[in-house]
Amino acid sequence: MRQLIREFLTRRVRIPVGRRKTIREIELPPSDRVVYCFIFCIVAIIALSIVEVAHIIYLGSFNEPVFNLISGLVGVVSGIMVGKKA
Repeated sequence: MRQLIREFLTRRVRIPVGRRKTIREIELPPSDRVVYCFIFCIVAIIALSIVEVAHIIYLGSFNEPVFNLISGLVGVVSGIMVGKKA
């Protein structure tokens, strides 16, 4: 899973090289810290979603603080994806 996420977050940059300005593509892989943060956020979203569903099934009510955490983590994940691909 780590390698899959690393490939997904790898940025490809085209730079001109030499006098003829031939285009060369360079891959810039993300740091291990970003990959582990991404994995942690995905696992946390899954775990919190399970907690939210269990809360709805057993107690019959919606837990807003857990949903706020899920929304925040989704924002973090999308920010990582946009920031690393930009």
